[in-house]
Amino acid sequence: MPSERARLLRRPLPPKKNPPIVKSLPSPILSELAALIRMEVQTQMMCRRSCLGDGTCRSEQKSVEIWVPPGERQAVQKQENLYLGTEVILNSVTTKHFQGSRRTHSPFRHSGEGINPSELAILDCLTEGGKALTLKAHFIALLPDLTPLAQSLLYLNLSFNDFTIFPVEVYELTQLEVLKMRDNPIEEIPTGIHRLTRLKTFVISFCKITSLPSELYQLPTLQFLDVSYNLLSSLTNDIRKLRTLEYLNVEGNQLPGLPCGALRLSLTQLRISNNYMHPYFWKSCSWNSPQDLQHSATMTLSLTDTCPRYASLPPEAQKALNRVGVCDCCRGPMYGPGLKVIRPCYNIFGLHRVPFIFYACTPACHWNFKIQTKSLSSLLYGEDTTHNSEQLT
Repeated sequence: MPSERARLLRRPLPPKKNPPIVKSLPSPILSELAALIRMEVQTQMMCRRSCLGDGTCRSEQKSVEIWVPPGERQAVQKQENLYLGTEVILNSVTTKHFQGSRRTHSPFRHSGEGINPSELAILDCLTEGGKALTLKAHFIALLPDLTPLAQSLLYLNLSFNDFTIFPVEVYELTQLEVLKMRDNPIEEIPTGIHRLTRLKTFVISFCKITSLPSELYQLPTLQFLDVSYNLLSSLTNDIRKLRTLEYLNVEGNQLPGLPCGALRLSLTQLRISNNYMHPYFWKSCSWNSPQDLQHSATMTLSLTDTCPRYASLPPEAQKALNRVGVCDCCRGPMYGPGLKVIRPCYNIFGLHRVPFIFYACTPACHWNFKIQTKSLSSLLYGEDTTHNSEQLT
């Protein structure tokens, strides 16, 4: 006879009960919470509009501290009084109404009626004074409405997102001083960036930028520029207009050298590694095609004193004479793109050797510039410096 223990073991186990289904928050509750947050935003905006007797808003009296990497803090020492400490991540307002809303499985991530984390970050910024906003790694492709921060925002971090087009809405942030857009698939910077007249730090590295607009060189207060690891193959001489620039990072691009206008900069730190700047590339990168006959003929006409004064010149010739540039080598007139020559400069901007690109007006000017043994600064600007240049062969 089987024992009682064996009989119990052969008895089938009762079926397991499924865990109870946890119902998500109903839609009316989500709508009510979202409306509560939007009411809070309106309250903050109304509070900002109520000014005190001295002309400052109550909410603007709050101070904000922003985290800056050590390298940037060293390069832009003038900003230390504004940007130290840590960024605001979550404050009491959003914690009180949306506990856990920034977690991965938050119901607000999946409901179209709820408020998203970007809007919560804007509310955080408004509550803390409207000075610093970080939307880093929010994986957004469109910029949320920043109208409430247009007159107060100083710091904006949009790094690690999905922007394929540069958000021109940032041009409305008239007080912006720091703009970071690292790691976005952006291909170009549209015109209008010169409107950010207070911008001091601009980081747009690890993107797909192929060229920099001329308006970027019109920023009067820019001190820190990071365009590293893009697709830049050349920079223009307009970079010399950035007289306040202290830090320049062009690493990881396709640059054979810096434009000669960069010799006018007062950089404290320059980073140029992982480009086509090795001496092995100089000969191939400075290869020139023969000048066009039109450019040679226009140069001959410009050297004749009386010929440009003739009113009988054809309109095409007059237009060609008006399209004149400046030779980088002799500072005379230049027509067409010119003839490229690469010359290095030693012990400049804290680096042992930096190649610079010049464009000569004629083959004779090109040859004379190559065989010069004077330093580049004294050769171009008549300055007696310790920078020595190397003759190319």
